[in-house]
Amino acid sequence: MEAPAAKSPNNVPDITVTLANNFPDKEIWFTEFGYRTKATSTTNEADQNEFMTKFIAKCRNNPRVKAVIAYELFDEPYKKSHEATYGMYKWSQQYTGSAKKLIAESL
Repeated sequence: MEAPAAKSPNNVPDITVTLANNFPDKEIWFTEFGYRTKATSTTNEADQNEFMTKFIAKCRNNPRVKAVIAYELFDEPYKKSHEATYGMYKWSQQYTGSAKKLIAESL
């Protein structure tokens, strides 16, 4: 079995290898991936950066992966839910101002 995905709390294996093995004649497209950064004891910008950069590296190393689309560009703090902090940029002012998160600096 391949190594677990970066920062996987549930010890999930590398999905790029699993999909390539199970569907040998198909291209692999990831149309939505990300990592939320709600500042708690378990998630933060460093964790988001590590997970996303490792995931992108795994995808680049697998020639079967043809598309990788990050979810999402901006945080949406107005949502007040777990969906609010997936962005690679923090809003400093809704729709008009933003600041890069660590992942945006890394890419």
